[in-house]
Amino acid sequence: MKTDSFLDRMQLLVTDLDGTLLGPRPEFKHYNDFRDLLGRLRRNPGFNWVICTGRSLASFQRIFLPLGSFGIVPDCVITSHAYIYQRQTWGYLPHLLWNIHIRNLQWRHMIRMRIALPRLRKILARETPFARVTGLDRFHVGFRFDDDHTSDDTNDRRRPW
Repeated sequence: MKTDSFLDRMQLLVTDLDGTLLGPRPEFKHYNDFRDLLGRLRRNPGFNWVICTGRSLASFQRIFLPLGSFGIVPDCVITSHAYIYQRQTWGYLPHLLWNIHIRNLQWRHMIRMRIALPRLRKILARETPFARVTGLDRFHVGFRFDDDHTSDDTNDRRRPW
């Protein structure tokens, strides 16, 4: 398959931001080539370029300024690996129903974690005398084994989980 025919049929390009489009320092010499490639791809009917990043929208906009000054602007941005924003002429419009749904899911999972982690800590303290709980926060339980042998799954002690 020729590369040209593949590019002529492409309808979606999803990229990361940090380490993919933006390295440790700006590579301005490549920005014009990338802008030209996007222009070619945008001639394809229904083509969209999406950036999916772990950054917030404000952080994305701040860090993306160098590419925007070259005319390189994505059609959509997915921030925090979950929230969707579509580019408009005046800025980015949130996909309201999806973003509310995601926030609701995150809130429910956070409540479940606040209940489950203290229970897990109690089970670990009671059932594993060879391990010591070293920390507990909203999303993590840390524990340390007495020695390497007790952390090995090959020993015969039956665990409750």
